[in-house]
Amino acid sequence: MAEVEKKLSILRIKLKELFDEIKSFMEVLGDCETEPDVARILVEFKGVGNRINYYSEVITSFLDREEDGYIRWVEGRIGRGGVLSGIGLSPLDISEHLKERLYSSCKTVVMTSATMAVGGNFSFLKSGLGLEDNEGVLEHILPSSFNFKEQALLAIPTNLPEPMDKEHSSKISPVVFDAIKASGGNALILFTSYSLLETVYKNIMEKIKGIGIIPLKQGSLPRTRLLDKFKEEKNSVLFATDSFWEGVDVPGEALRLVIITRLPFRVPTDPIIEARVEHIEKQGLNSFLEYTVPVAVLKFKQGFGRLIRSRTDKGAVLVLDKRIISKFYGKYFLDSLPDCKKVLGTSNDIIKELGYFFVM
Repeated sequence: MAEVEKKLSILRIKLKELFDEIKSFMEVLGDCETEPDVARILVEFKGVGNRINYYSEVITSFLDREEDGYIRWVEGRIGRGGVLSGIGLSPLDISEHLKERLYSSCKTVVMTSATMAVGGNFSFLKSGLGLEDNEGVLEHILPSSFNFKEQALLAIPTNLPEPMDKEHSSKISPVVFDAIKASGGNALILFTSYSLLETVYKNIMEKIKGIGIIPLKQGSLPRTRLLDKFKEEKNSVLFATDSFWEGVDVPGEALRLVIITRLPFRVPTDPIIEARVEHIEKQGLNSFLEYTVPVAVLKFKQGFGRLIRSRTDKGAVLVLDKRIISKFYGKYFLDSLPDCKKVLGTSNDIIKELGYFFVM
């Protein structure tokens, strides 16, 4: 890390020098500003100078070692053009920022969402938004306008290995295929990692094509085009990761089956997650129950919510992570869902139930 800081310090100095050179050059050109070409060049150089100065200030903030409540990290990934690197800076706690910039300047703030409550209350949300001690907060959970008992089925195989098992991907692949076959396509398969998506996709892609269903994979097209294609193709299935867990609206027959391959726990080595977990632990609290589980529950609710988008929709959610029934924390996930029909059993039994459900 010391070597990274050294390189960033040098970069900051070079950027500052470049910014000063650009300013000097613009001052020289200032005498000819009335010339059309010179005026255009000045505008372009001003934009470049502002960006360079911004980058310099970002690096300065990053290198500032004061306890200012920010999380700092360096990241890198391999892209098409080689290794791409960057620095990250994020507040550990946004509640004070919200109090200063939002709550204090607004007479009333209304917050609504289908995925705000965990365990039937707003405690987790309020603690993160700095509202836990605010007596002016009014809260209410409204019943859904959908009849989930009639419209939705939650299916959970009990005989599949847990996600950490090395056979998990090979065991869930045929179940994913059989479920897609039972629904006749029109399925969204949600993954928590791109590597698992790639493995399962490669395992069953040809078989899916063989039964006349079109497999679509995140990354093969831009997100909007991919989603439009999924809606347009009457018998397609979409393999997707993080961004498709939320904000996707596919009403009607285009989506009849959602498959959740794993409970959506965040990667513990993510710098923001790691810092917040450490912060919670320092307060003597259980970070897993106070933070990790609630965050995953909210994501899980969002994934489940992709299915029923209107009063006439009907479909099934298949969860391939048996921790939802085998671990003590599984009840937090189940309790977060609307009251719908649930079926548990071996994967063979579950596929049969899906078959019955989709022909009804």
